[in-house]
Amino acid sequence: MRSKSLKPSTLTVTASAFAIPFGLLLLLTACQPNVDRLLNKTAESESKDKPAAISDADFIKVTARDELTLVKFGATWCPPCRAIDDELKTIEGRLGDVEVVVIDVDVNPELSREFRVNGIPKLMLIRQGEVVDERVGFQSAEKLTKWVNEAKAL
Repeated sequence: MRSKSLKPSTLTVTASAFAIPFGLLLLLTACQPNVDRLLNKTAESESKDKPAAISDADFIKVTARDELTLVKFGATWCPPCRAIDDELKTIEGRLGDVEVVVIDVDVNPELSREFRVNGIPKLMLIRQGEVVDERVGFQSAEKLTKWVNEAKAL
């Protein structure tokens, strides 16, 4: 007796302009509670990790110092931004009196516009309210340390 090969169902369900294969529809329906649970956990963790908005007055006060302030514009959804956060943590003790300020472009869109942030991560060194130097893109801990030390010498 020959066995028949089973082929996936080609039955489709059409709703409006979308056609969904029936097998996929069943799979999506069965997985929906797990997807909802995953999305809720992701939303909860993102809200915990999301930095607080910095006020304009606080930003002006921090960047008006005589010492350098390293400002990093980035976002929680940006992998290079998260990677540079790790690099900044690595060199935290080696920066001396340089204060690091992290600005989330989604939380502080006004500051992002004011400083013409077109790409992230964007790093700026600010002294007495003036931008001393800026870089865009990922920088290693070594490059960051060298960059900050060169700016301190100016």
